[in-house]
Amino acid sequence: IDLFRGGDNVCGTMTSGGTESNLMAIKTYRDWARATKGVTDPELIKPQSAHASFDKACELLGIRCIEVPVSPETFQVDVKAVRRAVTRNTIAIVGSAVCFSQGVADDIQALAAIAKQHGV
Repeated sequence: IDLFRGGDNVCGTMTSGGTESNLMAIKTYRDWARATKGVTDPELIKPQSAHASFDKACELLGIRCIEVPVSPETFQVDVKAVRRAVTRNTIAIVGSAVCFSQGVADDIQALAAIAKQHGV
């Protein structure tokens, strides 16, 4: 913590790369949703363009991975499809800024608004 100039109230976890970072974040979302919302059948919503590490994390952690389409023209996630996919079991909504495959940024503000509206 001193290395990053954190104070007495700072905490965190170091990871070795992107896949492990995504795995740890999704584990945290799952555990939080279980503890605060009673979610026992967690679901994660992700665009088709999201990194394969999200699929891997969902498989390892027992989370249903809901894949939504991206626009064939812009390769951005279909925000309306994300909105339709949200349930009481949704623990996270994945958006890319930018995605590794096409270098496209999803509409993070729209995804954040959906997440906020549903307490995700």
